[in-house]
Amino acid sequence: MQWNDHSRLVGQHAFLGASKYHWLNYDTQRLVDAFMSCQAKEKGTRLHAFAAECINLKQKLPKSKKTLNAYVNDAIGFRMDPEQVLFYSENCFGTTDAIAFNDKDNFLRIHDLKTGAVPAHMEQLFIYDAWSIMSNRKIFLSKIAFTKMMMFSLRHRRQISLIPSSKRLKNLTKSLRI
Repeated sequence: MQWNDHSRLVGQHAFLGASKYHWLNYDTQRLVDAFMSCQAKEKGTRLHAFAAECINLKQKLPKSKKTLNAYVNDAIGFRMDPEQVLFYSENCFGTTDAIAFNDKDNFLRIHDLKTGAVPAHMEQLFIYDAWSIMSNRKIFLSKIAFTKMMMFSLRHRRQISLIPSSKRLKNLTKSLRI
């Protein structure tokens, strides 16, 4: 049989795909809500890619109160690396939105960009903090004086500063059997 050529769709997933068959039972409003949620996720993915590209190119955005602009400009100003994978094991890894370590001050900085409607939680940044130590333990274990974590959210801007002692870091890594 001669099938129509849809090779441009290889590797992609449709919103109303067969593997996500539950939509067959959705009423109109639930289908609309699911579609809007899907669109919001795609927009968030594109905004993250745009922000990473701006940071990589060191292209600052106009100063404003917009979350994206503040996130990009801060990341550039603090010489952060965007979309950095932190790896501990095949089952324990993730990608930070932006991260930097300042050797001079022994200062780890982690920023996270939230573009969706789901409330932001600092626990995600605590995990990135731990993974940065675990994935780079020979470098960071004795060096990190403190970590500053900042979450950039469309709803609000939250930050927290931690000052972990060497003992706390050693206990963390010991408990995780590093």
